[in-house]
Amino acid sequence: MAMILDAFVSKFADLLVELVKEEVDMLLVVPGEIKKLQNNLRKIRKVLIDAERKRIDDEAVDDWLKELQDVMYDADDLLDLCLIEADKRSEGSSSNYLVRFSLPFFARIRKLPVDHEIGTKIRELNKRLEDGWRWRSELNLELTFPDMQPVTSQKGRVLGSTAWSTSGLPEEESLRTLMWPRSLMSEAQMDVVFNKFYRLRVVDMSYSKIQRLPDCLGNLIHLRYLNISQTKISVIPETIGNLRNLQRLDMSSTEISMIPESIGNLTNLRTLDIFRTKISVIPESIGNLRNLQFLEMCWCSNLSRLPNSIVNLHNLRSLNLFATKVVGMPAGLGSLQNLHTLHGFKQQGNRSEGWCTIEELRSLSCLTDLSIQKLECISSSSQARAAELSNKPMLSILKLRCTRDLQPSKEEMGRTEEVFEELHPPPSLEELWIEYYFGCEFPKWMAETSSSASIHFPNLRRLYLLGCRYSERFPPSRLLPNLEFLEICDSAASVIDVGPEFSVGTSSTSSGGRRAAVDTCYHAFPKLKSLWIWNMRNWQEWHWDKGTQAMPCLKELTLYKCPKLMSLPEGLLLHATSLTKLTIFDAGSLTTIENLLSLTTLKVKCCLNPEKVSDLPMLTTLDVNNCSKLEKFSNLPALTTLEVEACLKLEVLENLQSLKIMELIDYEMKSLPSCLLTGVQRDKKKRKRVHVALLEKLEIRCSIELIRKIWQRASPEWSTIQDMQQVHAYSWDRLRSVHVLYNKFPFRFTTNFNDTTASSSSDILSSSSGIGL
Repeated sequence: MAMILDAFVSKFADLLVELVKEEVDMLLVVPGEIKKLQNNLRKIRKVLIDAERKRIDDEAVDDWLKELQDVMYDADDLLDLCLIEADKRSEGSSSNYLVRFSLPFFARIRKLPVDHEIGTKIRELNKRLEDGWRWRSELNLELTFPDMQPVTSQKGRVLGSTAWSTSGLPEEESLRTLMWPRSLMSEAQMDVVFNKFYRLRVVDMSYSKIQRLPDCLGNLIHLRYLNISQTKISVIPETIGNLRNLQRLDMSSTEISMIPESIGNLTNLRTLDIFRTKISVIPESIGNLRNLQFLEMCWCSNLSRLPNSIVNLHNLRSLNLFATKVVGMPAGLGSLQNLHTLHGFKQQGNRSEGWCTIEELRSLSCLTDLSIQKLECISSSSQARAAELSNKPMLSILKLRCTRDLQPSKEEMGRTEEVFEELHPPPSLEELWIEYYFGCEFPKWMAETSSSASIHFPNLRRLYLLGCRYSERFPPSRLLPNLEFLEICDSAASVIDVGPEFSVGTSSTSSGGRRAAVDTCYHAFPKLKSLWIWNMRNWQEWHWDKGTQAMPCLKELTLYKCPKLMSLPEGLLLHATSLTKLTIFDAGSLTTIENLLSLTTLKVKCCLNPEKVSDLPMLTTLDVNNCSKLEKFSNLPALTTLEVEACLKLEVLENLQSLKIMELIDYEMKSLPSCLLTGVQRDKKKRKRVHVALLEKLEIRCSIELIRKIWQRASPEWSTIQDMQQVHAYSWDRLRSVHVLYNKFPFRFTTNFNDTTASSSSDILSSSSGIGL
């Protein structure tokens, strides 16, 4: 605690130095009080280290430190009050927001009107500190000079420092923090607690069974943090407006449908989270929350409109409206020039009707994360151009989205292409999403050449193209120099062949107006690590010949619902030398999966035509599901884990000498598959098949009949199972799980299966001396 108090005192004292210089005490009609406050803090700081040493064994010292912390919190509250009043004064005297909020702290304080309340509070702080200093002699606290480095370089509010995290301070929990038990405390007891511990700083009721908040909540005037998320609470009492020191309010995932008007009194509130609530109206009083920085309204499905006063939240840094029914933004949103994150921006109507248009984004130069929806509602390319996205130097994430499942006319498709053409991102962009775009051609700024790719998007690392069904080809993104992740989902529905979009490019240099004799060659996707292609139902061929170098860093490839894709390209097998994970789902035309030399993990599901998986020397994990024609696994020498489900024709497990764990899933399975042979078997070509004795674990999901055969220990299955180290077999009987569990050493054989009464259970546990093998 002493370290935290030292940081607080040091920081507060430094701020007071500036106030003394500016003679703010004269402005507040408290001459000499700020200088006195500064001296008192310096004296107190000299005994903090000794107090920390003695507090463990001396309860009085511990109480003294806690009282001092209360004084520091009240000092911080006073600074917040000064800032709020100064901002109001500035707002009334200046219409220039940029000038107003660029003023340093002490310059804004000078704008305060004569306020006797603030002056009185400063006198009270001095009296409490002087009383504390007198007590230090009673407590025998010695003067020391702290060697801790004060936190004085940060600007802004005192409690903005990470030094004020209360994590790891268990002594605070008894009087300052209430973590609400999920079921041990009644609502009646809550009234008692709130009335008794009125100096609580933190109340966390998240995930509790509490269903109401009492009116006495308003007694917690020192409360800084209130979390009622994931509860059944449906009503917020009006008395919440008394919590003027509250800085964070989390109401997410509750039954709350209305916010009281009194919320406008929470002038110190920094974070308001109403994620996934039933709130339909935000009160106009929210505009009074001048310190609010984070406003989370994502998934408020009943919310359809924002209050006009939201444009007064000039300190707002994050506004999230994703998955709400908000149809548009109020005019004046462009005044929120501290916004870094804006999710769910929509244009509705024009400014003359009170709506914000996309042009207002031009003044939001601090944006780092921007999501624009319903782009089809932008009436002209000139409006999009006026947003000047290319001039936002800090923008790193951009999501451009049209409305899903529209049936656009040719005119609408053409206008949308023009609008997207003007939404050119800046070079700072790291992540780009284009969703449900219904143009036939992607914007020209995506159709890069080798030189323009590195100039326009040198930092782009992640690209998502989702639901762009009307596009007639894949975007030419192959030469983006730093692209690491590419996902193409449900796009380019008419595409049959893919080749140039994913292959190498060339560019020619010129000298004196003449073409150079030699072209420069570039690797396609030089840094791509993950490629996901989803729901390309007409895609048949992937052209990538063995002479074309591309994707040298590719580690993960996912092909999902590409039912007509006939084969993996030869170039992938030869040049994707970093590929370690391959996932294929519903690619029914593939016949073989082989010769991927670096692959370690393979998942193949719902692919009807593959007949074999072979020649994958580094493969360690294989998961195969519902491949009805699959007959053979061969030449997988590093394979240790194999899971097979619903592959009825599988007959050969060949050269799998490292296999340790195998899982078979088929609830119709009545006998072990023939590929599990006892001993070392060889076929006509003298190649080793799997040796079941080397398996460390076999897990089976099968029919009741197979469970019975294993349990009886007299069937052919038993002669195979008894050589294995461990076998677990599971099935279902009359809606209950049935199992047989076998362990070779130490021997254990357990089942809950009863052949005569299937609904009852019995356990058979045999010792090694009781059963001969």
